[in-house]
Amino acid sequence: MLELFNRYKEQEAAIAEVVIIGKNLLNKNPSNAEVFKAYFNYLCMWADKSVTDRLDFFREAEITLDFYAENAELDEEALGIIKDAREQLNSIYSDIVEREKEKVEKAEKEIISDAKKNITELFCLKDVIRTATTQKELDECLEEIGKIDAEIEHESLTDALKRDYDELTKDLTELISETMRKLERQKNKIYNQQAVEAFCSAYTRFKSDSNRYKSSTQLRKLATETLFAYDSSRLFNETLNYYSFVYSNIFNRLDDDNKLMLTKCSIECEKKRG
Repeated sequence: MLELFNRYKEQEAAIAEVVIIGKNLLNKNPSNAEVFKAYFNYLCMWADKSVTDRLDFFREAEITLDFYAENAELDEEALGIIKDAREQLNSIYSDIVEREKEKVEKAEKEIISDAKKNITELFCLKDVIRTATTQKELDECLEEIGKIDAEIEHESLTDALKRDYDELTKDLTELISETMRKLERQKNKIYNQQAVEAFCSAYTRFKSDSNRYKSSTQLRKLATETLFAYDSSRLFNETLNYYSFVYSNIFNRLDDDNKLMLTKCSIECEKKRG
């Protein structure tokens, strides 16, 4: 009766076949203690191992025990078999629960450890942001912050880590805004320096050869390259004052046609972005 079962049981790769044979044997011999113990012990053997599907074997063993208990002809021996089997299952279940608990605790510790590491990395990036001298450096740092932040499992943070993270996020946000303003000021400073140099060039070139710029073509070229090449909304007051000085000196020395042309040019000219 058990010959086929035992033959397949020796083949570790034939687990599915052994389960089919064992279940079939028990269904046909529901009160046979020998069949029950052979199939039940096989299921418990796998349920007692550290395999990913051990809980499936445990549940099948539990079903098998209930099936045997319902169909066995109860006597002292059968009750003893059922009692021993129940104790065996309880022991296995306790081990499953304990191992699952250890697994969860280990995962939680790893999550907290990784979170601490990520928060430390974010903290170190404060200095990188603070010392950024170009928009490219800041953008690269912001991209790194995004990657690190995405790795943090926020819902698993402890209260203490959550407070540290929130405080760090606030500091980073303020620092990023401050750095962006600093870079914008630096960018505008360079922009104004270039504008002043352009205005000076316009004034020098016009003053040294004003007759040349009686030509509308030459005047338009000069104005487009220098006077009207910069966005006034980005210019400092001092730069605007110098621009007014240069523009007035040039404008006042033009005839009416060139004054009109220069005015139109100031409206139409495309500004440098910088």
